[in-house]
Amino acid sequence: MSKDEPDLNACACASRMADLLRATCAKRDWLRKTTCPECKKEYWTNRETDYCFDCESVTPSEATLA
Repeated sequence: MSKDEPDLNACACASRMADLLRATCAKRDWLRKTTCPECKKEYWTNRETDYCFDCESVTPSEATLA
């Protein structure tokens, strides 16, 4: 046992707390911050389009342009 790791075998709740403290934060790579080119609203999204929900219904989609 090292100096940095206290003896946590005394109590089950202490070992659970130690597990929580060792846990890493979840990465949020699936979200990105973007700005709508139409209304300039900044928001977080996991979609590939940069248009917000409000402007997307007004703006023609890329599928109809092709």
